[in-house]
Amino acid sequence: MEAFFINVVIPGVVGGGAAWVAVSFLLKKLIDQQLFKELETHKNELNSKTEDLKTKLSIFAHEQNVVTSRVDNQIASAIHDVYKAINDVMYPLTKIVTGSPIKNGMPSDHIEFYRINSEACHSASSTLAQAVVGNAIYFDDETYKIISSLSNEASHANASFLYYISEGIAEGHTTDDILDVIGEKLPELQKTYNDTIVPLKRLLVEEFRLQLGIISPLSQ
Repeated sequence: MEAFFINVVIPGVVGGGAAWVAVSFLLKKLIDQQLFKELETHKNELNSKTEDLKTKLSIFAHEQNVVTSRVDNQIASAIHDVYKAINDVMYPLTKIVTGSPIKNGMPSDHIEFYRINSEACHSASSTLAQAVVGNAIYFDDETYKIISSLSNEASHANASFLYYISEGIAEGHTTDDILDVIGEKLPELQKTYNDTIVPLKRLLVEEFRLQLGIISPLSQ
């Protein structure tokens, strides 16, 4: 159609002495048509690029969601492992600081109660230390500091208490003497437990709940 106007109509009009107004009109129509086609082509190209970009952004968002979900699951797993290890330490330690529940027992019965629970706490403390190191990458510095403090305080306090029991047994001290030493050292363990270990655990529980989304920062 454009070639027809350019090669046939326009030369005929001009040759026939028509006014340049007609020529200008025809040229404008041709230019408008060409611009329209170019604009449509450009618009289609933009739409195609837009859809392509939307697809890429959608894929990227999905991949980020998958990564975030995987990290959240790993953090939750790390919290679970560390918290379980902490409870495994706290259980025998709490029994120790609460005192022997044995009624009318022999001194050896009380000593055995403290020894068994203190050794259980010692073993659990080693497991906790491994869990802390193994999952350190999933905790921020502040949380890691609280976990480490709790682990160290519980381990050292119990180890000191267990030392005197083990020493008395190894050196053949009488059961009465060993029980007397336990009576002397137990208040120190109880003080550390009440003043340091329990507050650290409460602080850590709040931090874990916050990280798991169980509580909101606004609720604190």
